Amino acid sequence: MGLCLYMLKSYEEAEKVIDYCLDFSMLKYIPDDLSAGCLHFFLGQTQLFSAKFEAAKGSFDACFRTHWVDTTHHRFIVTFAKAKAMQSLRNYQESIDGFSSALLLRPNDPYCLFRRAWSYKVLNSSLVSNSSYFRVGIR
Repeated sequence: MGLCLYMLKSYEEAEKVIDYCLDFSMLKYIPDDLSAGCLHFFLGQTQLFSAKFEAAKGSFDACFRTHWVDTTHHRFIVTFAKAKAMQSLRNYQESIDGFSSALLLRPNDPYCLFRRAWSYKVLNSSLVSNSSYFRVGIR
């Protein structure tokens, strides 16, 4: 139900349902570590959309402790999402590190390149910022 609410963009309601599913008393009903990782990821996403960036960071960190991130795709989206949370918290150096890690998994991702360039620009590192913008195609 929580993922359905997420897809309907009812983020605050989705957060409540997913958070309840991850409550210690409910963990016995989660079939495996992969399901828990998926729930942690979507909990973090709902928190991002609700501007709860510190909570989102915690959810993504919890997701990294599961086997859900064993696939390259999942590791990329969690790394990228956590970097976005760090950027929203104005922790630009950590966001740059996160986007750089994500780019190791998907080197030409335009969203990741743009967000990393944005963080570099905020830190006044225009030389690096411009090279990332050019890779995305922004001039």
